[in-house]
Amino acid sequence: VTGRDGRATICRYDERGRLATRVEETGARSDYEYDGLDRVVRVSVTTSNNQGGPAGDTGDDDQAGLAVTTYEYQGADRNPSTITDPEGGVTRLSWNQNLLTQVTDPTGVRIGFGYDEHGDLVSVMNAEGDMARLVRDGTGRVIGTVDPCGSETEFRYDGAGRLVSRRDPDGATWRFEHTAGGRLTAEVDPDGYRTCYGYGSHGERVERVDALGTCARTVWDDVGNVAEVVLPDGGRWEYAYDGLSRLVATTDPAGGLWRQEYDVNGVVAATVDPTGVRVTQRVSADGTRRSFSDGAAGGGVATDRLGRVVAVTGDDGSDRLVSYDGCGRPVAFTDAVGNVTRLRRDSAGRVVELVRPSGAVTVYSYDGCGRLAQVTDPAGGVACFSYDADSRLVGETWPAGERAWYAYDECGRVTARHVPGYGTTRYRYDLSGRVVGLQDPMCGRRRFRYDQVGNLVEAVSGTGGVTRYEYDRLGALVAVTDPAGGVTRYERDGHGEVTRLTDPLGRVTTAEYDAAGRQTSQTGADGHRIGWEYDCSGRFVALSYDGVVHHRVERDFTARTMTVTETSGVRHVVCWDANGRLISRSRGGQAVSWGYDADGRRAWMRSPSGARTGYEYDPAGRLVRVESSVFGAVAYEYDPSGQMTAATAGGTRQEWEREGGFITSHLVRDSANAMVSHTAVGRDDQGRVAWTSRDGSHTAYTYDEANQLIETRTEDGTARYVWDQAGRLAAETTAGGGDIAYSYDAAGQLTATSTGGVVSARFSYDAAGQRIREEHADGTVRTYRWDTGGRLEQVTIDSALERSRTSLFTDAMGELAAVDGQGLFWDTATTIPALLSAGGQDVVSVPGFTATTGTGWQTPGWRQAPTTSTGGEVWATTTSNPLGTVGLSFGAGGEVLLPGGLEALGARVYDPASRGFLTPDPQGPTTGAAWAANPYSYAANNPVGFTDPTGLHPLSDAEFDQWKDQHKSTLAKAGDWIGDNWEYLAAGAMVAAGVALMFTGVGGAAGLALMSLSGALTSGGISMAQQKHDNGSVDLGTLGKEMAIGAIPIPGGGAAKGAGAIGREAAQTAGRETAQTAGREAAEQAARSTSRQALQHHRQERRRKY
Repeated sequence: VTGRDGRATICRYDERGRLATRVEETGARSDYEYDGLDRVVRVSVTTSNNQGGPAGDTGDDDQAGLAVTTYEYQGADRNPSTITDPEGGVTRLSWNQNLLTQVTDPTGVRIGFGYDEHGDLVSVMNAEGDMARLVRDGTGRVIGTVDPCGSETEFRYDGAGRLVSRRDPDGATWRFEHTAGGRLTAEVDPDGYRTCYGYGSHGERVERVDALGTCARTVWDDVGNVAEVVLPDGGRWEYAYDGLSRLVATTDPAGGLWRQEYDVNGVVAATVDPTGVRVTQRVSADGTRRSFSDGAAGGGVATDRLGRVVAVTGDDGSDRLVSYDGCGRPVAFTDAVGNVTRLRRDSAGRVVELVRPSGAVTVYSYDGCGRLAQVTDPAGGVACFSYDADSRLVGETWPAGERAWYAYDECGRVTARHVPGYGTTRYRYDLSGRVVGLQDPMCGRRRFRYDQVGNLVEAVSGTGGVTRYEYDRLGALVAVTDPAGGVTRYERDGHGEVTRLTDPLGRVTTAEYDAAGRQTSQTGADGHRIGWEYDCSGRFVALSYDGVVHHRVERDFTARTMTVTETSGVRHVVCWDANGRLISRSRGGQAVSWGYDADGRRAWMRSPSGARTGYEYDPAGRLVRVESSVFGAVAYEYDPSGQMTAATAGGTRQEWEREGGFITSHLVRDSANAMVSHTAVGRDDQGRVAWTSRDGSHTAYTYDEANQLIETRTEDGTARYVWDQAGRLAAETTAGGGDIAYSYDAAGQLTATSTGGVVSARFSYDAAGQRIREEHADGTVRTYRWDTGGRLEQVTIDSALERSRTSLFTDAMGELAAVDGQGLFWDTATTIPALLSAGGQDVVSVPGFTATTGTGWQTPGWRQAPTTSTGGEVWATTTSNPLGTVGLSFGAGGEVLLPGGLEALGARVYDPASRGFLTPDPQGPTTGAAWAANPYSYAANNPVGFTDPTGLHPLSDAEFDQWKDQHKSTLAKAGDWIGDNWEYLAAGAMVAAGVALMFTGVGGAAGLALMSLSGALTSGGISMAQQKHDNGSVDLGTLGKEMAIGAIPIPGGGAAKGAGAIGREAAQTAGRETAQTAGREAAEQAARSTSRQALQHHRQERRRKY
C-alpha cells in the first residue's frame, strides 16, 4: 500500500496465504512464524534502515531493536497456553472449551474468569477470591453487575433490547427513551429532569433541549459533516471542510476565523488563529520526527520506527530522551542535561525500583493481586497500602506509623479521607453524583445546591451564609449574590470572555480582547487602563498603564533567557537551565543565582553580596544541612515519614513531637542542652488547635462550624470574635473587656470601627477597592498611595507621636524591590519567595530559622511558619528584627514587616490592626467558605490554624509545611516532573471501569488490557480478552506487535504543572502581572495564558455540550 507521499507499507505472504512479513512506512518490520497447524508461534519485531520504498523491496534488516514474542500450545488447541514476552516473562493461560478461565502473569498474579452455560462471561475473580459478577437474562444481556463489595447495579431493557433504565447501587435511577428506530430521544436523571434530543430526516442529531428548556441546534452538510452549531443564545459556530472532509476553517460566534492546513498525508501542517498567529508542524520523510514552530520558537518529538517517543526537543534545542525494554515499556528517562532516571521492572512489567540520577533507590513491592503494597524510600522508610475487595485504596501506613484512610459509598465515591497532619474531609452526594455536602479542616461544613442542568446555584457556609449564582442560557456565570446581598454581575462576549464586571457598589471594570481571545486591555472603575501587547507569535511583549509602556519583554529561547526592560531603564534578566529550573535573576546588574544537583534539588544559592548558601540532603531527598557563608550552618533531623523532628543552628536546638502527623510539642534548647522554652499543643477531634501552653501560659481556642476563630481564652481574659454571614468581622471583645464594632459597605470594605459605641476610626477606599486613608479618633491619620498597577507605593503616618513617610517600589517582576530607596532582593526560586537581601544586608530564611546580619539565627516558634503569639493576640507577628537603615523589619518566621505594623505578604499588604488586607483578593475564593464573600479576609478568619504568605489563598499548617521544600522552585518542580511522577509515563494501560476489573492486578503479556469488555481498548500490553470477546479469536500476530510497541509516553505531560511564576507575581490581578514562565518557554503572561486556556476550554465545552 503506497501513500500519497510515496511511502509504502509492504506485506508478504507465504505459500499458504499466511502473513509472513509486514514492513511499515517507517521501516519497522514484523516477521511471523507458524507451526504445522497454522498457529502463530513466533513474532519478531525489528527496526530497519530501509524505508520500504515504492519498489516494494524490503531491503536488508539491521536487526536493531529485535523483540521476539513466542507462543506455545497444548495439543491441538488453537489458543496459546503460554506467551513468552521479549524480556523472558512467561504468561500462562488456561482454557476450557475455548473459553479463557485463568491468566497467570510472570510473577504468579492470577485472575480467573467464569462463564454461564452459554459461554458468556459472568464473573471475574482475583487472586484473593474477590469476585465481580455479571447478571444476565435469558438473551445474554447484562441486567446487573455486582462488584466484589456487594454493590449492585441494575439494567432494564424494552422489548426491542434498548436500554431503558439503569439503577445505581445507591438507588438512583437513570431513564432513557428512544424512537421506534432506536435513537435516543431523552435522558431522565434521578431527579426527573429531562434532556431531549431531536433528529433530522438524515438520522443525525440536530437538536438538544436541556431541562431548563435551552435549545442547541446542529446543522449537517450533505456529506455528514457538522456545518454549524447554533447555541441557545443565538451564537453560531460555523465549520468549513475541503473535498476530503477535513476541517479547514472554524468561525466562532464573535466572527473569528480559525484555519487548519494539511500536508499530503492529511496530517495537520499548520493552524492559524484569527489574529494571524501561525503554528506549523512538519513531519520528516520517514515519519519519525515531528517539528513544531510558531515563528519565534520551536521544538520537536522524535519516535523510533515503532512509533514510541524517544526524544522531545525543547525550544533551546536540548533533548529529553526515553528508553524502552524489549516489551516497549519505558525503563529510562534522560533529562536535558544528561541525568538519567531509571525504572527497573519485574517480569510482569511492574516498576520495582526507581533509581534517581544521584543513585538513590526507591523500592516498590506488590501484593498477590499485583497491587502496590509497599514503598521503601532511599532512607529505608516503608509505607504500606491496603485495599478493600474492590481494590480501592482504603489505608496507608506511613513510615513513622501514621495512618491515612479512605471510605467509599456503594457507588465507589469517596465519602471520607483522613490525612495525617491535615485532618478528615467528608463528602455527601446527591443521586446524580454531585457533591452536596462537604466538611473539611479548612472551611468546616459546606452545602451545595444545583439547578436542573447541574449548575451550582447555592453554596451554604458552615455559619449559614448563602451565596447564590446565576447563569445565562449558555451556562456561563452572570451574577453572584453574596450572603450580605451584594451582587456582582458579569457580561461576556461571543468567546465567553468577561467584558464587563459590576461590583456590589456599582463600580464597573471593562476588558477588551483580540480576535483570538487574548486580553488587550482592562479599564478599572478608577478610569486607569492597563494594556497588553503581543508579538506575531501571540506572546506577551509589553505592558502599559494609561497608554504609556511600563515594560517590555524580550526572549532568547536558545539561551533560555528573558529580559524585561522597564521604561525607567531598570533591566531584569531571568535565566533557566535546560531542565527549566531558574538559575539566575538579575536586576540593575545585581544578581541572585542558584545551582542544582543531579536530582534537581537546590544545591546552592548565591546572593547579590556574593554570600553563598549550600544545601545537603539525605538519600530520601530531605534537607539535612544548610550552610551559609554569612550565618553558619543549620542541621535537620527527621522521623521516618520525613517530618522534621529537630533543627539546630547557632547553639539553638529546636525539637518537635507529633501525633497523627500533628505537632504536639515544641522544645527550644540552648547550647548546653538546657530547655529554654516549651510549647505544648492540644487538638480537638477535627484536628484543630484546641489549646497551646507555652512555658506555663495557657491559651484555649474555640471555632464555629465554618472553622472561623470565635474565641481565645487566657489567664488575662477572653477575646471573642463575631463574624457576619459574609465572613466579615462584625464585633470583637478584647481580652481586657473592650468592645469593638466593625462596619462595612456592600463591597466588604471596612468603613469604620467603633469602641463603646463611639467611632474610633474611619476608612476610605478608591474606586479599585484599595484603602487610601484612615482617620483615628486620637488624631492619627494614615494614608496609602497606589501606583496605576495597583501596587502600594507610599504609606504616610501623621500622629502626635509619629510623622513618617515610607516609599515602596514594586518592579516589573511583581516584587517589592525597594523601601525608601534601599534595594530588596528575593529568593524567587522558592515556592513562597523569601527575602534574601535588604539594603545590602544579607537575610536568610530556612525551615525552622531565619537570620539577619544584626541578630543571627531566630526561631519562629512551634508552627514552623510565620507565627503569632501563643497568647491571646493571634492577628500579628509578635517578634521582629529591624533591618538597619531599611524602613522595615524581619519577623522570626520570615515575615517582612512594613512601618505601621503592616506585613508584606506576596501579592497584598496585610493590616493586623483591622484584621484584613488593604486590597481585595485578586483570586477567587473557595466556594462555600464562610469568608468567600469577604475579599479582604486574612487566613480564612482563623490565624491560629492558617497563614496566607502569598496574599492569595489561606494555607493550613500542613500545606505551609511544604515550604520546608523551598529548595524546589515552581519551575524546578516542573523539570523534575518525570522523576517524581514516573508512574504516569510508565503505566502501559488503564483498565476500563465498566466491568469493575480494577482489582485484577495481572501483569506481563496479559497486562492491564485484559477483559476490557466495555469496549475501551487500552494501549500497551495485549488485548487478548477483548479480541476474544469481540472477534471470537485472538490475533496473536497483533499481540506480539503490541508487546513490542508497548506504551507510548506522552511528552511534556508535566509541563503545565510548571506554568507558574518566577516569583510571587503569580496571581496578581491582570494589571499587576508581569511575564510568567513555564520551563524553557520564556514568560507567557499569566493572565493572557489563562485567557487562552479558558477560551480553548470554552470552545471544547460548547462543542461537547451542544
